[in-house]
Amino acid sequence: MRKVFPVLICIALLATGAYAQKMNELNNPADFSNDFQFPAAAPGAVQFSEDFEGGTPPAGWSVVDNEGNGVIWANLAGCGEGGNYTNGSGDCACASSDVAGTADFDTELITESYNFCDATASVLSFTANYQNFANEDFFDVDYSLDGTAWTNVLSWNEDHGGFRAPPGEDVNLDVSVLDGESMVYFRFRYWDPAANDWEWYIQVDDYVLSSDGTIAVPGADTCGGTGTPATNTTGLLILALVLLVGGSAYVLVRRSA
Repeated sequence: MRKVFPVLICIALLATGAYAQKMNELNNPADFSNDFQFPAAAPGAVQFSEDFEGGTPPAGWSVVDNEGNGVIWANLAGCGEGGNYTNGSGDCACASSDVAGTADFDTELITESYNFCDATASVLSFTANYQNFANEDFFDVDYSLDGTAWTNVLSWNEDHGGFRAPPGEDVNLDVSVLDGESMVYFRFRYWDPAANDWEWYIQVDDYVLSSDGTIAVPGADTCGGTGTPATNTTGLLILALVLLVGGSAYVLVRRSA
């Protein structure tokens, strides 16, 4: 019993410290006003949406466990959290470090490939609830044009939403920089660069891709290749002009002969 008692004291102190840290974070929220990249106008027509009711990952998506410790994106039952804390309902995509303990984690939820050849004013939207511990872990949203090299469009390192309760936060990201691209992936990454940390969780729901143009699947090798090709209006006009001039010249030659 004498050996067990000090261990219990240590556990109690750790739990008290974690609770105090969380209360301090809740009472003194970080300034994350510059984290969002808002679109210039309201999102256009919905091209693709995912509510994660069919499980995580959805069909065509993938999950990566970079640390190999099993702390991965899953549904609510798989991640172990007690409910959907976003502004969505039902199931959601979720990863929980708190449920897993001190296991190192770096997990990615990667979408299917999209064809943005005919897209204009594109927006990526979702609702999320992310709880950070001591600014040690990160939730990132990235895009890739080949599924290998990634560019960050959103990075959180502080709390967003209520602690294990709604509300979450609705996010609208301007991704119009991708308009005209033939192959586009998005990635939701939950990771911690430190070792042996005990963090909280991330939840994402109601994923939507919107555009004033058209977004198709799958992605194409080039715009004008497979998938939905972009319409080369300039090229068609030049071709029509060449045919018109050529035809007129032919008629004039025939008449002069």
